[in-house]
Amino acid sequence: MNFTEFEKKNLVKENGFSWEVEKDAMEWEHAIEGIESLQEKINKIKKADAKN
Repeated sequence: MNFTEFEKKNLVKENGFSWEVEKDAMEWEHAIEGIESLQEKINKIKKADAKN
């Protein structure tokens, strides 16, 4: 299951908004955002490198 599916199923609510589930969801979301940010930086570097 990916994060989008996790959110759509509202598993945090289903599990009674327990701190463990909420914390895991936040960490997962932050990890995804970090990966996306790094991918953007990599793409910028590749574009800059291709111009040289």
